[in-house]
Amino acid sequence: MTDSRISVGLRVGAVAAAATIGAVIGLGLRHGLALRPFMSAGRALLERLGIAGTASASAVVGLMMAACAIIVLGVCFTVVAAPLRGLRLLGVAIMFGAIAWSVSAFVVPPILAWSSGAVLGSAQRVFIFGMLTIALVAGIRLARLSTQID
Repeated sequence: MTDSRISVGLRVGAVAAAATIGAVIGLGLRHGLALRPFMSAGRALLERLGIAGTASASAVVGLMMAACAIIVLGVCFTVVAAPLRGLRLLGVAIMFGAIAWSVSAFVVPPILAWSSGAVLGSAQRVFIFGMLTIALVAGIRLARLSTQID
C-alpha cells in the first residue's frame, strides 16, 4: 500500500461522498426535509456524547460524520480495487456498497439510538447505496485518468 494509493483513495472517497450526500439531500428535498437524515444522525451522536446542539450544528455534525465514513470507505475500496477492471471492479464496488448498507442498517442505529425507519425508507436506502456503488466505480475511473494507481 503506497501513499499515492491512499491519496487516490481520498479522491475516490470524496467523489463517493459527494454523490451519496447529494442523493440523500435530493431525496430529502423531494419531501421538504433535505437535511433531516443528517440532523437526526448528528443529534444522536451529540446526545450520545452529552453535548447539546442546535439543529444546524446537528446537521453539520451529521454531514461531517457521513462524509468522513464514506471517504474512509473510498480509501479502503481503492486499496482493494485499484488493480481491478471491468466486472471484477463492479463486483467489489457492489460488495463495498452492501457492506456500507449493512453497517447503516444494523450497526449504526443501535449505536446512535435513532430509529432506522424514521428518516429513510428501504427503497431510498437501496437507491442511496446504489449511488454509492456507482460513485466508487466512477471515482476510481476518474482517478485512473489523472494518476497511475496500479
